[in-house]
Amino acid sequence: MKKFNSLFIQNKTKVKLNREYGYRLVKEINKTRDLIKVMGCTETYKRCDIITFTNKSNVEMFPALEDLYITDQYSTVFELRLGTNICIGKLNGRSLKQFINDQITI
Repeated sequence: MKKFNSLFIQNKTKVKLNREYGYRLVKEINKTRDLIKVMGCTETYKRCDIITFTNKSNVEMFPALEDLYITDQYSTVFELRLGTNICIGKLNGRSLKQFINDQITI
């Protein structure tokens, strides 16, 4: 099993997990450096569960915009809720970030 090297620093390193777009902060690294715990999750993760990692401070943290909203091929925007997706509008040529900003200012 692959282990976490010395670049993984507790309370500084941010990791991107499978099926998520934003980064999460590493809360704990076990003594053998083969498992980590991240903020907001109760389970432990192995190296194979991590897509990428960074020690930079200016990254988009979880939940990222893509973790909360999705679009389909018809430019319909859906808000992700527990088990369901709720249609909230159309992009109409805007990016997802612009669409959300327009929804907030209305």
